[in-house]
Amino acid sequence: MRFKTVPIKEILFSPPTNSGLKKIHVEQVRINSDYIPVYSATKDDKFVYGWVKKDSKWKKYKNLLTWVKDGSSSGYVFYRSEEFVPYEKLKILKLKEEYLDTIDYQYLKVVIQNKLLSMGFGFGFKCSMERVMETEIKIPTNENDEFDFKVQKKLSDSYNSISKLKSDIAVSFDEFKDIKIDIDFKNEFNKYTDVPLTTFFDLIKGKATYTQKYIRNNQGDFPVYSSQTSNNGEIGQINSFDHDLECLSWTTDGIYAGTVFYRNGKFSMTTHCGALVLNDKYKDLISLKYVYLFLFLNLKDYAIGEGNKRLTLEQMKSVSILIPFDDKDIPDLVQQERIVNKYYKFHKVIDELNDFFENINSTMIEL
Repeated sequence: MRFKTVPIKEILFSPPTNSGLKKIHVEQVRINSDYIPVYSATKDDKFVYGWVKKDSKWKKYKNLLTWVKDGSSSGYVFYRSEEFVPYEKLKILKLKEEYLDTIDYQYLKVVIQNKLLSMGFGFGFKCSMERVMETEIKIPTNENDEFDFKVQKKLSDSYNSISKLKSDIAVSFDEFKDIKIDIDFKNEFNKYTDVPLTTFFDLIKGKATYTQKYIRNNQGDFPVYSSQTSNNGEIGQINSFDHDLECLSWTTDGIYAGTVFYRNGKFSMTTHCGALVLNDKYKDLISLKYVYLFLFLNLKDYAIGEGNKRLTLEQMKSVSILIPFDDKDIPDLVQQERIVNKYYKFHKVIDELNDFFENINSTMIEL
């Protein structure tokens, strides 16, 4: 198969979008058929931000591509066949007149989005007009070195079929992901005590050093952990590390604040993540995996806020864990390990299946 590499600016241009369009100008529900959708920055192509009248003053578009220039959805590209109004952070890509019959929008949607998402755009690294226009993509050509519309269409149809399969898998994942272990810790032990977490653990916060830009400029083999929960909390890999130890980590903010991970090896952390390091004098008395199971089921309850929750290092000082004790009032390691042997493997199977589904859902399909 033949391909020609071209910069986006050679085949597409970006018309001006709306200036001054605010939330007060947008209806939250569609009043009647005279209203058309307003699309904003999102990863979901079906999400409608609101509605405005067809005859309103706002610029309207159809049969073209949109891309998100900033934020967590940076680089996502959608094809819009019907009339709509773009909201903030949403930009437009339209084929130049001479390419309307030779280049397929659906094909462009896939190759441009894959390329932009691979470039690591986000809050600190904007998917700007200049960067998008200079980006190069590959387009199939025929033996005369002309763009081959039929091959593009065939490739985009194949992509859409695979995307449909991924969507069906995602439905199964939604039904599965709420399955989790449930441990009644108090009924598991004859003798137990609620003990402050800081009795056994030192708390370590991550560093502001590890921005997306830093990770791009210092790539290596050592993971950097942050507040995301997919990919085991890893947002990238760098050529150095801050820690080489066995510990637990927790996410300090975001919708999943209080999510716990078991760590063992070399790694670094951003400020959206913290570590629980077991004090040396308790290493023969406390099972790290037992504490992991307890916190996995209970720590999120300590997070505060709505939506963007928080669980800071200071808040962690108020967290207690239930520890079994023996007849000599010493933490009972045998009982902790009994719980680990009973529940940990099953929990990890569920966890790994969740990761498997998420990896399928997040995998980019190359054309």
